[in-house]
Amino acid sequence: MCKIGDFVTSYDAGFWKLMAVYPKIATENDSSSQAMWKKGDQIGQWAILKKCLTPKMKPNIRVTVVDSYWIHKVDQNTEDAILQYFEEHPAFQERFEKTDNLPPPHITNCWLNLQDHTAEEVSAALSELPNPFSEPQLRDILQAVGCKTCRKLPAEYLLNLMCYPWQVDENSNMLYHAWELIRLEDETHTH
Repeated sequence: MCKIGDFVTSYDAGFWKLMAVYPKIATENDSSSQAMWKKGDQIGQWAILKKCLTPKMKPNIRVTVVDSYWIHKVDQNTEDAILQYFEEHPAFQERFEKTDNLPPPHITNCWLNLQDHTAEEVSAALSELPNPFSEPQLRDILQAVGCKTCRKLPAEYLLNLMCYPWQVDENSNMLYHAWELIRLEDETHTH
């Protein structure tokens, strides 16, 4: 079992430091052949990882989130080599330590069919959403302005919803902290 502060490997090559762990909560029911759970069940843990070195011990800083199932603590020789690298490169160690531990958000896509004159109305309505907001709140806002989502293309607009997978509300709905409405031909509105 890995603990915060451990150097680990994951399915993405290189050496990472485990920065945080959050519960992985099911946001929908699943009864596939591989898994069975209900919305709200804890189905694992999310691990926030900060990359420090490539497999060839070259500096490379980036932050990601993965299911903790995929992480493994490095052996003592590898940990010693990582710590030695930091000792020999104090400027890199300082930059590594000062780099934010928040990974880029996940993006959920939602396609919308809008008339051009209603896109501004939809943008204005979306701007009224609290921060963060849940999918039911989004549905209510879209329904209030008469906007329907579509499951497949063609569509006139793409609504990108930004979230962190460990952030859910008390009803196990994903919480979104930003949105981006994109006319599929050109224009972008971001909030």
